[in-house]
Amino acid sequence: MDELNDITSLIRKDFQTPELYPTFPEKLTNEAELREKLKQLVSDLLDKDFALFLQLMYRIDISETALKEAMTKESYLEEITELIILREKQKVFYRKKYS
Repeated sequence: MDELNDITSLIRKDFQTPELYPTFPEKLTNEAELREKLKQLVSDLLDKDFALFLQLMYRIDISETALKEAMTKESYLEEITELIILREKQKVFYRKKYS
């Protein structure tokens, strides 16, 4: 649960923009809820502001290659959501390891 809170906090920070504020709940009960909320946010961004979406992917540090590959798949929303969660989990891991 602590990791979920850390990931949620990072996502809130990374997605904090005037256009999106407030967009992401502070507390989530499980990772499935995290995936669903994040998938909806990604979907909204892709529909409404692709340039902002790309800017946020850069901020989160999603590689352009991985993003392009995910966008070619039928389940691209789930793929992009997983890329974001995986990257945020990596950040949490390294921050805990080196702090």
